[in-house]
Amino acid sequence: MEGRYYTREEILKRKNVVVIGQNLKKYMNDDGKTIGIYGKNYEVVGVVGLKDRPLKWDMFIFFSLVYSIRRNG
Repeated sequence: MEGRYYTREEILKRKNVVVIGQNLKKYMNDDGKTIGIYGKNYEVVGVVGLKDRPLKWDMFIFFSLVYSIRRNG
């Protein structure tokens, strides 16, 4: 993993942070720190996956559960 997972504080404060799969790095914004998802920018705090071997989560975006409930609940 590059970077880190989101912190408890980021979750509780409902920060717009995500962990993305290795293959999604190419979709990051020009600043190299954020990614646009449905018109909103999220700070990429971590990237999971291996550079030399494909894994099932290479195309996943990981949001905190608190964020998901707020968006959809």
